[in-house]
Order: sequence, then structure tokens, then C-alpha cells
Amino acid sequence: MKLLQRLHLALIPTIGVITVGAGAVLYHWQLDELKLLERSKWIANVEAALKATRFEIKGIEALGYEISGSTQFLRHIQDTGVLSSRNFLESHINYVLSRDHSRQESNTAIYVLDEMFTMTAASSKSNPFSARSLPDDLYQHVFDSHVKVSLREPFDLSGNIYQSLTGEVRYSSTGAYDPTLLPDDKYAITRPDRSLLVVDGSLIEINALFSEASQYPYISLEFSNGVLEDKIGANIVVKELGSEFIDGNIMRIAGAGLIVELNILDSHYTTIKKELALDVFGYLFLVMFVLLMVIHLIIRRRILYPIDALLSEIHKGGLELRYFKRAKGTDEVSVLKNAYIDSLSKVKFEAEFDGLTRLANRRSFIHFVEQRIASYSTKTTYIVAWDIIDFRRINDLYGARIADQVLKNLAREIELLVSQYQESKGSVNSDYSVCRYGSNTFCVLLEASDENKVKLQIVNSEKALKRAGLLEVLPINLELAMAIFPLCRGEQSHLWQKGLEEALNKAKQIKNQRSLVLFDDQLLDDLSRIDDIERVLMTCTQTHGFELCYMPIIDAKSFEIASLEALVRCPVLQEKGIGPDEFIPVAEKANIIGDIDRWVIENALRDLQKMKRDCDYTGSISINISALELYNNEFIEQICNLCRKYGVKHHRVILEVTETSYVRSTQDTVAIISGLRELGFKVSLDDFGTGYASINQLLLYPVDELKIDKSFVDRISEQASEERMLKSIIALGHNCQAKVVGEGVETANQFRYLTEIGCDYLQGYFFSKPLGYLELCKFYKVGPYDVLSVKVTNLKIADRP
Repeated sequence: MKLLQRLHLALIPTIGVITVGAGAVLYHWQLDELKLLERSKWIANVEAALKATRFEIKGIEALGYEISGSTQFLRHIQDTGVLSSRNFLESHINYVLSRDHSRQESNTAIYVLDEMFTMTAASSKSNPFSARSLPDDLYQHVFDSHVKVSLREPFDLSGNIYQSLTGEVRYSSTGAYDPTLLPDDKYAITRPDRSLLVVDGSLIEINALFSEASQYPYISLEFSNGVLEDKIGANIVVKELGSEFIDGNIMRIAGAGLIVELNILDSHYTTIKKELALDVFGYLFLVMFVLLMVIHLIIRRRILYPIDALLSEIHKGGLELRYFKRAKGTDEVSVLKNAYIDSLSKVKFEAEFDGLTRLANRRSFIHFVEQRIASYSTKTTYIVAWDIIDFRRINDLYGARIADQVLKNLAREIELLVSQYQESKGSVNSDYSVCRYGSNTFCVLLEASDENKVKLQIVNSEKALKRAGLLEVLPINLELAMAIFPLCRGEQSHLWQKGLEEALNKAKQIKNQRSLVLFDDQLLDDLSRIDDIERVLMTCTQTHGFELCYMPIIDAKSFEIASLEALVRCPVLQEKGIGPDEFIPVAEKANIIGDIDRWVIENALRDLQKMKRDCDYTGSISINISALELYNNEFIEQICNLCRKYGVKHHRVILEVTETSYVRSTQDTVAIISGLRELGFKVSLDDFGTGYASINQLLLYPVDELKIDKSFVDRISEQASEERMLKSIIALGHNCQAKVVGEGVETANQFRYLTEIGCDYLQGYFFSKPLGYLELCKFYKVGPYDVLSVKVTNLKIADRP
């Protein structure tokens, strides 16, 4: 997935979540503001109506004061039964009401009642034929006032706000007056014969407010009387307005003797919520889109374009540093590009050069040579190789640090040699023309007109190269094997790797003279022979064209066959005079030795199972395994599966490992040997005495059996030192709780000597040559004890004086 797509996958959900969150917050904030505005508007309307009501109440009360202070009212209450005074009073009342049009519009009514609670005067009736009477919803309050007067109780001058039966909100003001005393006389309030003056009027603003609210189904208004007035003398003082929340959206607003409860239902906001949600999220979606576009453009311009340019440059340049230029900027992409160049330089160096010697490694040298061959620029080119003979001895004796220093010194001397040689020719050598070809093998590419000049240059430089062993701590005598491959021979150039290795192998075999070999026709024939062997082995591994023969291993005390060593033969190669000593190394180099090992092990175990039935053999079998099996983590499982398949007990199988392989083994490979022994398999150390440093390994990782190398047996009676060596090896094996096998016994003298010095088992042509399966069965049935007894008896007779 591209970076832009990953950024979009990250940015779009992130910005979307932020936008939704911000939208929700903004939506609720806007909704709260709208609710606040709506509530504030209606609160203001209620407060304005209450303020107006305060003045309306004062106007109604002022009307009562005006009428109660008139001459007509005073005359009437002195004698309420006089009809003329009643008429004069009613005319005066109607006149007063006619002057105040607002009072007329508010349907104001005035009533006068005597001490007997009889209505004596009233304002004009709406119906001239109806009797004068108090409205039902006003009657109770006026009657209560009359009762207080008749009982001589203190008279309550506070007004009464009520809702009529028609739903109209009205205010009534009641006053009690004595005809002989002034209203503010302190004795007047205790007189029972007082008349009542009632002024009842509609509260216009409150009724208008309720009328307006009734038009909105989502507005609920309710009122109740409030204790919001104080009596100070004869005046009524109304407290200031006030409001408070009492339950959720319900507001209680007090003032002018009224408490109004305002409730704005949530249903009012349903449509507003939808519109607000659309508006808020529409704007936020637009903002998010614009923001994403801006971020997209910024990322594409500031990040993706430079990264795409860098990727394009990397794609075109690949791993070739010459296609890259270091960036001068300080931005992240420039830093990334420079870091890539640095990493590429480091990786390229580690991939193409040896970390110890700093020379080109095997892979880069092979690539360099192949390029030269492909370009046909090898007419005067030779490959020269040096190999430190027996370098393992240096590593074992002096340690890895000294050995590494020797390699570095030799690399420096070779590099100096090539540099000086190329300068003398007027040319410059490439970084890849000098390489560390193997662990202790170095190769160079030289230009020369003929091979004699190359030989002369190598011979002249031999002494200088050997100086690499002259360390400060101790001098080491280096023996170098040298080989030359003429790359100028175009028809043979494709064989340069095999040819160079074969020439080095021949050089290592040269003793007592300069180890220098030039690849020639003879080595070419040897390579052809190796190729033929390899092809035959490949065919035989596919067609199972191998055979097994068995070499008896004799118990030195009982002369019985203690074990059988399985030996592989290739009939096709045997016809050409090629035995295992020659084709096994070829198989190891061709990486087919593993297939041969598996064939040998399986067939040897199968034959061992058959021997029980055919010749009643119950001994063990010894099988050689390649050193490569020590690096095969699946080897233990494979051999266990084969033993289980053929019903062979583990203790009857002896696995032979060459001593040189054992010495080269690492901790992990020796662990495989230990694992085999823990499972019951026996391990034999073959060719013992040729590894030079095997004693330490033997003490650390013991085995069950030591097989003395044939070279020691061959020199019995020739040198006393060799015989002492044999005694030491046998003593070492016995001290390590291992049996000792003397192999290569071909003479009676060798048999007698090995028996006398305590060798446990013997093997060789003196007893029997390698036998096929049927021959072995016959040999075993005849009785090897009798045959060997005859040989031993003849040996003793021959020794008599």
C-alpha cells in the first residue's frame, strides 16, 4: 500500500472523528444558545408583562382612592338607603370610568356594599335588566373582607389577583370606609358599620401575554399568587421582579403579586435541532474537506514528491553508488537519502569485501572475473592464487587472534605486490582484482604478456609474502602453495574456478620444492576425469548404482568377528580403476555425498537385519559418515527412522567419523555426536593420529572407539618412534574408556605386534578382503575362528628357532 493511501487511511478517520466530536460540541453549544435566546425572549416578555401589571394594579387602586375620596361616595355611605345619593354615586363612578379609556377596555367594575353586605351602588351593567351582584369568582374574597369588618378584625388592604371563570386574569381592590371617620383614622378599622368599596379590573398585559402564549403549543404559562407585597400604612409596595429555575426547563418568574411559571417544551426544538444539525455538520464537512485537500496537497508536495523522486532514483540506480548524489538539504527526505547512501555504501562494502582483510570477497571477485571474460578483455590476463599450507595448524597452535593477524599481514603484502606490479606496467589495479578467495586462500588478477613473467613475479615475491608470518610476538614459518590459471586461454576460461582449485591442490601435494603449479593440459585432463566421475555419481545416485561390501573387524583375543565395516563401491567407476578414495572427495565437492550416505546407511541396516536370518550374525555394523553430516540437524532423526524401519537396535550401529572432521567440528556439530551417543549409537574416530590436535577434542568429547590410521601400522618395525606412538595411542584410548582398532593389518608381524601391545580389534587384508553380502555369509558360516587359528599357529611355528 502506498504511503499516500496509508496517510489517507489514518488522516480521514482521525479528522472524521475530530470533526464529529467538534460537530457534536458545536451542535450542543448552538442548541444551548438557541434555547437560551428563546428562554430569554419569553422571560423578557413575562417580566415586561409583570412590570406593566404593577402599574395596572396601582391604577386600579388609584381609581378606588379617587372614588372613595369623592363627595358622592361620602354622602352615600352616610345613608346608603337614599336613592338619590346612590344615583349620584353611580353617575360619578361611570364618569370616572369614562375618563379612563384603558379602564373601560379592561372591563373595570366598581361595587359599593353597606354594612349588611348589600350592594348599594355599582358601575354600569353590561345588561341593564340584570340585577346588581358580585361575580362568583369575586364574591368569596369580598365576603371574607366583610366578615373581618363585622368582627372588628384588622382589615387586610391587600388586593386579590385571580382568574375569572372565563380564564381572564383580574385584580380586585377592596376598601372599608366609616361614614364618620377618615379612612386613615385608627379608630375606623375597628368600626363594624363600614361600607365596602370594591374596584375590580382586568390585567391587560398579563392576559395579552397568556393570549400570545396560547398561540404557541410549545409554550406553557401558569400563574399563582405570590406573597410579594408589604403593607406600609395605606400603600401597597410590590417587590422587585425575580426569576429562578425550579425543574429542568421550567422557569419561575415572580413580581407584582404574581408568580408565573414558564415552560418551553422540548418538542419546540425538534425542527430546530434538525436544521441546526444539518447546518453544523454541513459546515464542518466542508471544513474537513477543505482541510483534507490542504493536507493532501501539502503532503504530496512536501513529502510524497521528494520521496517519489528518491524512490525513482533508487529504482534507476539500484545498488550502484555512482548513480546517487548526496543531498545538501536538511529536510527529512534529504537526511533519508544521505542515510540510504551511507547504508548502501556499508552494505555494498560488507557484501563485496572481506571484513578481516578488507579485500574483495569470493563473490565479488568471481563477478569481476566473469565480467572480464564476457568482455573478451582477457588476452593477457592470469589469475594467481596463494594458499597457506596447513593453516589449521597455526590456528590450533597459536589461536584465532594470531591466525587472523597472519591473514591480514599476507593480504597487505599481496595487495602491495599487485600495486607495485601494476605501477611498473603503467596501469591501475581495480579494487576487485585482489581478493580473499577462501579462508586462507588469496587470488589476484594480473596482466602479463606471457606466463613466464607471471612465474618470475611470483617467485620473486615469495620471500616477501612469507614475511607475513614474522609477527612481533613470535615468528611463524609460512608455507605457501601457489597456482596460476591462464585466463588468456579463451577456450578454457570457463573452467577457471575448478582449474585454480585443482592447481592449488596439486601444489599442496608438492614436497621439498617450490609449491607452484601452472594450470596446463594435464590438469585439464584431471578436471575432465573429475567431471566424468561426477556425472557417473549423479547417475548412480538416481539409479542406486552402488554396491556394499563388508570388511570384518576381528576381536584380538577371541578371533571372532566383532563388527563389520560397510564399504561403498561404484561398479561403473571400479571398472575404470576409480575407487572410493578418489570418488568420495569428488562427491563431497559436488554436494551429493549426503545422498550416498543415506543410501549406504539404509542398505547397511537392511543387510544387517537380513544377516540374522541368513547367517545368524548378531554383531554390530560400522558405517562411515561424511563430515557434512555433522552439519545436518536432521541426521539424528533420519538414522533413528531407518533403525526403526529395519528393526535395528541403536547399540549395534557404529558411526565412523574421520579424525580431521572431528577436529574441525564446532560446538554445535560435536553436539550431534553427543546426541547420537546419548541415543545408544556408538561413535568411532577413524584415521586417528592425523589430526595433530585431536587429543584435546578427545578429552572434551569422548568417543567409543579409536581406529589407528593405517600409516602408523605400515611403519611397524621400521622406526622405534612409530612403535612408541602406537603404544601411546592405545594407552590414550584405554584411558578415555575407548576401544582401539588397528586397521590396515596386512602381515603376520603387524598382527602379532598390535596384539602384544593391547590393541582390542584388528582389521585388514591379513584376515579378509572386503566381502560381498553372500561371500560374507559363507565366511561367517565356515567359522572365522578356525581360519584365524590356523594363521596364528603357522605364525608361532615360523617364530620358533
